[in-house]
Amino acid sequence: MRRLSQFPAPYHDECYYSILCRYFQRMGYSSFDRTMQGLFGKPHHAELFILMPYLASCVNEWVDPASGICAESITRRHTAFSYCVLADLSWYDPDDIREGMWNGTLRNHSGFRTVKKDTLCYCPACACDDRKKYGETYWHRIHQIRGITVCEKHGTVIKSSGISFKQTRHGFYPASAVTNMQEKAIVSSEKEWKRIEQLSADIAWVMDNGQTIRKKRSVSKMMKQYLSVKGFELTGNGCLNNSEIGLKGFGDFHLEHKRGFFSHPAFQNIFQRQYVPLWTFDFFEPLDIIMLAEYLEGTAEDFFELTL
Repeated sequence: MRRLSQFPAPYHDECYYSILCRYFQRMGYSSFDRTMQGLFGKPHHAELFILMPYLASCVNEWVDPASGICAESITRRHTAFSYCVLADLSWYDPDDIREGMWNGTLRNHSGFRTVKKDTLCYCPACACDDRKKYGETYWHRIHQIRGITVCEKHGTVIKSSGISFKQTRHGFYPASAVTNMQEKAIVSSEKEWKRIEQLSADIAWVMDNGQTIRKKRSVSKMMKQYLSVKGFELTGNGCLNNSEIGLKGFGDFHLEHKRGFFSHPAFQNIFQRQYVPLWTFDFFEPLDIIMLAEYLEGTAEDFFELTL
């Protein structure tokens, strides 16, 4: 593996796939397969790089360590790894998952399938700002997360590029070549903006801290710790008393939006019951967990500080 003199310095919150797209564009390559061959020794589906740290160990070979760019920095700042593993059950060790992805022995993971959108997305206002500041735009990591419909910075509606994740399997699509420079940004309602602003901030916090939060602990164990701190007791068969903790409102909100865990018919009315099994929380997707934390404590950070 050789050093890459033209490897781009990552921008703030740029996803891993976008960095590779800019390298492809900067080098003037036309062949996707040859580029993959040169980078990794053989072709790979580029979809794997959008939110996962797939083969990130190669970054340590491509870039001088003195630059501050390495597999760990790519994983933490330019993938959704810490966010995705938040929802894993206790027998999955985040360190094992990360090592498997870094060296390519683990190609996919259920957590990543539940967080991504169907297409590459962008904020027109961010794209305009990027071009003014850098002379080009890029794919922002936060805009690719399912549930993020409004830009937390501008309050503008996130747009689909029309490039499906499936298309990226065999192609590099740099944001500068795909996004519409003349497109007018549509401002969302103030209520939706405020909601997404908090959600985005919480997701960003989890991306920085998720591996520590979830270290060999299931969501049900975190919830048990939270209930203990708050003085709530479980029933003898491991259920929480919903009339005490008041999760009916949380369930109503999710039923309205039909998101994640609550899109499954078997769980749609789970929080209408008086007693809720603690194991229920182990089936939550990352977005469900974040929104539960917000419902109970206002922010993800405040919630998880009580469970550490």
